[in-house]
Amino acid sequence: MRELMQQQPQRAAEQRATEQRATEQRAAEQRAAKAAEQRVDAALPPGWIEDVGRDGQRAWVHVELGVATTTRPFLHREYELPPGWIEDVGSDGQRVWVHIELGVATTTRPFLHRHHPDLPPPPPPRGHVAGPKHLRAMREGGGGGGGLPARPRLPSGLSTRDMLLDPQDPPRTFAHSEWCGVRDALYNFGDAIVDPSDPNSRAQDMAMTMHYAGHYYGEVFSFTAHQCGRLFVEAALVVLLGRHHTGLVSIPRLCHELAPGPHSSMIALLNDLNEFARRANHDKSADITPGDKPSMVEKVLIVARYVLTNVLGCDPEPYTEDTIPHDPVGFPIALASTKDLFRGPSNTRPLTFCQAEWVEVRNQLNDAGESQAGDYAYRFKRAAMAMNLLQHYYLDVPMIVGHQGGRLFGERAMAILELEHNVQTSDIRMADRIAAMQAKVPPFIHDAFEELRKKGNKVDHIILGGVEGLASHEQVIVAENVYTIARFLVDNIEGLIKKQGAKS
Repeated sequence: MRELMQQQPQRAAEQRATEQRATEQRAAEQRAAKAAEQRVDAALPPGWIEDVGRDGQRAWVHVELGVATTTRPFLHREYELPPGWIEDVGSDGQRVWVHIELGVATTTRPFLHRHHPDLPPPPPPRGHVAGPKHLRAMREGGGGGGGLPARPRLPSGLSTRDMLLDPQDPPRTFAHSEWCGVRDALYNFGDAIVDPSDPNSRAQDMAMTMHYAGHYYGEVFSFTAHQCGRLFVEAALVVLLGRHHTGLVSIPRLCHELAPGPHSSMIALLNDLNEFARRANHDKSADITPGDKPSMVEKVLIVARYVLTNVLGCDPEPYTEDTIPHDPVGFPIALASTKDLFRGPSNTRPLTFCQAEWVEVRNQLNDAGESQAGDYAYRFKRAAMAMNLLQHYYLDVPMIVGHQGGRLFGERAMAILELEHNVQTSDIRMADRIAAMQAKVPPFIHDAFEELRKKGNKVDHIILGGVEGLASHEQVIVAENVYTIARFLVDNIEGLIKKQGAKS
């Protein structure tokens, strides 16, 4: 009996050890199965193996070239990268694309432009456009065929969409070659300036706003107004005044400094363009309409040509209608965009909602606007429109994300709450409107509006990096806070509309 009692603890220990080994074995088998499944799903290209980096994160290594990537190499197939390119995540957390043989890195998808003369020609850009940092120095030429004149050497990545092909509201006072000639000459002049403190370096920013305004002329007219009205005017005023702005600026005040002076003839045009931006950006202003587009771009070209020839002393690029590409403009998207917010790398994916939740809230806001009459219900639909455009361009045009989410959705959602709570302020400044609403909404809604205001300001001002758009983590912040506010509105839609109906 004593011997049996002595053996009992030993047997219990052996049993626990056996169970532990069995548990570890099952866990190992599960990890192996999961890894095998991931390897099958990954379908790694030849020469690639999966490994674990020093930081404990999964990594993929090319066994011959020694190139490592923290993003699965097969991800690039979604974007149809040229041969030799892989997608990776840089040290700053941003997406980068690396050529595994040449060692060339780019933070813009490589098929948008050429970074190295030895690279194969990139596939067509599919309507996407590159940002200003990635259009430096490389020039694409090309000869014509079939007796056509040789095409001029265009700055790589700048849009060749012809606004005059817009079926509804084309410009009336200039040719496509004139627009591109002035825009590209401004770009080339600014691109050649090495010192960023030189005010004339903003000529490149003027060109980039013309690029975006022309490229999205047929798709998002509010974005065209944003580019023509706010960012173009700020950049032009730096060149006209011969100095950089310090801090956020008042366009009317800066225009006033031009008078009296040699450039006073530009004052009325710059103020007109700023008014277009004010109408596009602020919900309390009269709506911008597609019919305003021709006047916007016509006035932009007058100012741009004046700055190019009278201030910088340059001529437009000598393009003709026969030697410049004439690509068609895009068309406005339908409400129900099917773009997936989560199809990009992990650092672009929101964490507080899923795709189905976003679509549900967006559609409910739109339905509330469709089912009611009057200005109040219309604002629900306008908020849904901003969500839809943010969704559609989320992974391709960070500046539109900032403008639609940070600026327009915030303005429209705030207008709904102001009507509901009968909060009236004559100031269109979002900071004042948020402060006036603070006691009426939960703290998390106040904070969400404040985040959107900051990101909207960033894409609204040259000095804050407006032409560059938002970084990936900033896009996530915008999307998450737009969803937070939209969900709050949706959860209270019935009460909001009933209460407003009773007031009217």
